[in-house]
Amino acid sequence: MKGGERGESLQIIVGGGLSRCVGLPALMMERVFIDESRKWKFSRAVQMICPRCQQDYIAQARIKVTETVIFICPECDSIWFGLEKIGRMPFLDYGTYMEGIGLSGLWDELEILVERI
Repeated sequence: MKGGERGESLQIIVGGGLSRCVGLPALMMERVFIDESRKWKFSRAVQMICPRCQQDYIAQARIKVTETVIFICPECDSIWFGLEKIGRMPFLDYGTYMEGIGLSGLWDELEILVERI
């Protein structure tokens, strides 16, 4: 890993599994940027396999009613509330979460922002 200061790029090599450099699982990328707000920005498309089922790529979506951004696996319906939490924090079940906030849990309640992160 090189870099690390605000606004600098970080050069990382990730071969799958958890990256100890940034704590993100199964990333297929070469460059990550940290902007002034300390948020991750990617220099090219990132594709992340679901760490739970390993059957599909994680998508970024917004719950239309609450405008909450989630990261979801289309195959097993696991969700996380931050990119950095995928593989590091326990997943939640999409249907269970949506019922808990009074929604039906149908995919029509989502706006897909990025099909494959």
